[in-house]
Amino acid sequence: MIDAESEGRHARESLDQTAIRLDRLDRSQLAPDQLRIFDQVSGFVRAGRRAADASDYVAASGFARKVAQLALKLEQPGESE
Repeated sequence: MIDAESEGRHARESLDQTAIRLDRLDRSQLAPDQLRIFDQVSGFVRAGRRAADASDYVAASGFARKVAQLALKLEQPGESE
């Protein structure tokens, strides 16, 4: 069983990794549908970090899983529709 501190650390790491992936993307090269996903992922990263800061590790983990899935759509051209 994973303790809350471990779960929080894992969620933060995942959120940070996704934020790094977002930073590597050139927004000017994204299609309109990808821009919407980009903005959604950015918002979820911020929300996940706020949840982790508030020790709400269940919410932080949920955001981390969601942003990881959505960020993949940004890296796979043509599959975000």
